[in-house]
Amino acid sequence: MSKIIMIVLMFALIILIHELGHFLAARFFKVRVNEFAIGMGPKLFSKQKGETLYSIRALPLGGFCSIEGESGDSYEENSMMTKQPWQKFIIFIAGAVMNFLLAWLIFTVIIGYLGYSTNEIRVVQEGLPAYEAGLEAGDRIIAVDGNKTEDLEDILNQVSDPHKSYAFTIEKSNGAKQDINLTPQIMEDNTAKFGFSTTSAHTNIGRMIVDGFKTNFVVVKQVFQSFIDLITGKLGADQLAGIVGVVQITSDVWNEGMKESFTAAFMNLLYVAGILSANLCVFNLLPLPALDGGRIVFTLIEMIRRKPVDPEKEGMVHFIGFVLLMGLMVFVLYNDIMRIFG
Repeated sequence: MSKIIMIVLMFALIILIHELGHFLAARFFKVRVNEFAIGMGPKLFSKQKGETLYSIRALPLGGFCSIEGESGDSYEENSMMTKQPWQKFIIFIAGAVMNFLLAWLIFTVIIGYLGYSTNEIRVVQEGLPAYEAGLEAGDRIIAVDGNKTEDLEDILNQVSDPHKSYAFTIEKSNGAKQDINLTPQIMEDNTAKFGFSTTSAHTNIGRMIVDGFKTNFVVVKQVFQSFIDLITGKLGADQLAGIVGVVQITSDVWNEGMKESFTAAFMNLLYVAGILSANLCVFNLLPLPALDGGRIVFTLIEMIRRKPVDPEKEGMVHFIGFVLLMGLMVFVLYNDIMRIFG
């Protein structure tokens, strides 16, 4: 039961933060929000406060922020259609920005809990290059090819070519320094390994925030690259995972974490939430009709033309995009079911 509750809360949080971005941006520019809903389907609870109806709906996987004039059907004083293009742009992009910030916060928390990987060797694997070169637990890698290294990230940044030999400067536990040459070994799975792992250490809030941003940026970049690979055909459509697939993956990582402790399971779930939030950020900014990215494209066109696109034509484009998007979701759902039940 705790797993189900946690997964539902995870999805609700990601959607809530996204829609909250649109809501806050709209209210900042004095655009009326007709309804702010968490979940989809029939209403379970609703409360009118001012101009906005706040509601919780039966299906927890979703939500929406109904903004006056968003579909180009209202020119009232507090409608989006009466606002400047740059104000519309901010309202449309605010949801993705909030998902980026949420992912950043999540990765910062995870790094704060787990710590960061230092340059001190913790374990050396027998039979691999590090072991053969005489590296031992407690040694510190203080430079690679003459470039100073203070943590594992610095080391990895210096060893990008798996076929190259690198000059490691080692500081032994007694303070003595030693230079050795290491070439990574190519394993059966085509990964390259030196054969050592490093210790972890906790750090100050400043470094946590910076490292959280770096991690988030890498994840967003990977998500963006995945979409490019999908469009170019490098990644097959059968590799897509929808809501059922994501729930299955989330359930698996929760169960794996519970083998150790509830805290480990929660941190696994938190990591998945960070990945999903980054995914939602990128996905919503894709220049496709019915998505925030599609609406941003029309806003940019309005900026260039100095007048909006005909609302009926834009609405038709978004409608067609929505139908195609629903078709894609059905296809992905089919993939999920086939993947799960084989």
